[in-house]
Amino acid sequence: KEKMVGRGAKELIFAVVGHIGSGTSEIASQLAELVEEIGGFEPTIVKARDTIEAWARKHGKEVPTEPRLIETTRRLQDLGDEMRQTSPDFTSVGEAIAKQIRSIRGEKQKADPEDLGAVIPDGTARAYIVDAIRHPAEVEVLRHIYQDAFVLIGVVCDEQARIRRIMAKYDNAGEGAARILMECDAKRGPKYGQRVSDAFHMADFFVDNSEARAGPDGQGNPEWTVHEDLTRLIKIV
Repeated sequence: KEKMVGRGAKELIFAVVGHIGSGTSEIASQLAELVEEIGGFEPTIVKARDTIEAWARKHGKEVPTEPRLIETTRRLQDLGDEMRQTSPDFTSVGEAIAKQIRSIRGEKQKADPEDLGAVIPDGTARAYIVDAIRHPAEVEVLRHIYQDAFVLIGVVCDEQARIRRIMAKYDNAGEGAARILMECDAKRGPKYGQRVSDAFHMADFFVDNSEARAGPDGQGNPEWTVHEDLTRLIKIV
């Protein structure tokens, strides 16, 4: 961070990694709120899924759109694998995320979109939050590019809680289908396949999102400590 501040960058890159059903999007949203409230950073959430869908459309591949079907997630997993396979070191998705961050930075600075050169940070305090990492190669390329300004957050979640969330999210997911999806998400066969388990262990910090945010009465659940955990994290970085 000191190197980045010394160059007037004042930017931080957070990324979230967690197994399916752990609630990475919820953590990313909480983090965006807190980096603005506590750190004074202008937050932007960068969806890895968007880069995969953009790549798929560019190459004439069908992109599923029905969010309530488990097949949609399976197809997106396949597309992510196909995209990683296009580079020998499987960094295609990570590189696309970095390009998306550059593009967003350029838009904020009103840079010429046709200029393919580097967009130098203008000194504004900004935080980009990547939701979500699915492969170690994505961690490696983002750490290489952003160095000490990059922070990876691992989202811990109880298996049964993940199963319940998956079954609630998809209209056609029973427990058996949920478990199969979880297995594919954790580590698929080929080296370019999703390897969330491997990427998860590369995290700099961990937060536990096993508890529901709200209790049975709809009020805040005191056992849900994500807000406090992320607050401590932001104060550290």
